Amino acid sequence: ASSRGITALIQELNRRLGTAFLVITHDMKLAADLGGRTVVLYDGHVEEAGDTRALLDHPRHPYTRGLLQSAVGLNPVRDMWGIRPTTVSYTRQPHGCPFYGRCTQSLPACAGHAPELTAQPDGRLLACNRGGVLTLLECRGLCKAFGRQRVLDGIDLTLYSGEIVSLVGRSGAGKTTLARTLAGLLPLEGGGSVEFQGEAADFAALHRRLGGVQMVLQDSQAALNPRMTVREAVEEPMRLSGCFQDGAAERALEDVGLFACDSFLTRHIHALSGGQRQRVAIARALTMEPALLIADEPTSMLDPSGKANLLRMLKGLQNNRGFSMLFITHDLDSALKISDRLFRLEKGALTRLNPNDYIQVRFDGLFDAG
Repeated sequence: ASSRGITALIQELNRRLGTAFLVITHDMKLAADLGGRTVVLYDGHVEEAGDTRALLDHPRHPYTRGLLQSAVGLNPVRDMWGIRPTTVSYTRQPHGCPFYGRCTQSLPACAGHAPELTAQPDGRLLACNRGGVLTLLECRGLCKAFGRQRVLDGIDLTLYSGEIVSLVGRSGAGKTTLARTLAGLLPLEGGGSVEFQGEAADFAALHRRLGGVQMVLQDSQAALNPRMTVREAVEEPMRLSGCFQDGAAERALEDVGLFACDSFLTRHIHALSGGQRQRVAIARALTMEPALLIADEPTSMLDPSGKANLLRMLKGLQNNRGFSMLFITHDLDSALKISDRLFRLEKGALTRLNPNDYIQVRFDGLFDAG
């Protein structure tokens, strides 16, 4: 029998006879189809439990979210990236959090302290020392106008730790204005508020500390000083902020797929190709270990191969390092491949889009014949 047939049978027996079912599965789509309640286990521990639809729509535990982001059946459009492997420095104590070595928002204390499974206000159960997936940035009622033209009209947007949110829209829709405002490069003068990690955003401080906000601009040629060497350009943010770390520039360059050898480090920015310059700009931002990376049209000046390579590199870095990313683009296809959540900006307002609405080939029923 097909999976769909078994699902229908379980639902029918439950409805007609009141039969209870305990279904053990790795198939997140099956869990979604069955409904009811879902319990998420990791290494023998309950991490999250609650109403299936609520859990799928808004997972609270980092492991639950990782499972949903990795489920092909729920994400037929997007490239799949599993939860990152256990980190090399993983040394969880026997009584520590079981998910510590793979969690991108863990604290050192999590290695030695297992969270209790506690009831949440929404009725679900959750085991996380940090109260679940963290809210990183929140803007409310954001407005912006240039002269008489209102570009942003009461924007509300929340970014969570460790996710990629894409913002699409036509040229001139205000995407870059919103990105620069959230990065603190444009003043909050039209109304609204921006909070970062629960406090009013101090953008001057956020740009100059580790774990803050960094931005990658569309035009890497204009963003980088052509007279600087690669080493000087990549190390500049650390030196200006007083948080220089030996080897950080080399590690960042290697992470973005560039050679951190002396011959490359001493090359001047003007001698690099467009793709190399954009990777240097990303490495420069990564040296500050941002909690939020805002990338404004980072692939718009690259050919299709360069665009694909850069997108996969960005997603791989985000998956392994755990930072959040606001990805600005007018290319819906690219946004569909990389996004955890997707919004359209039009006439100053945000609308959330469902990536699965853009599938052109429907597979439902393909294997059910006979």
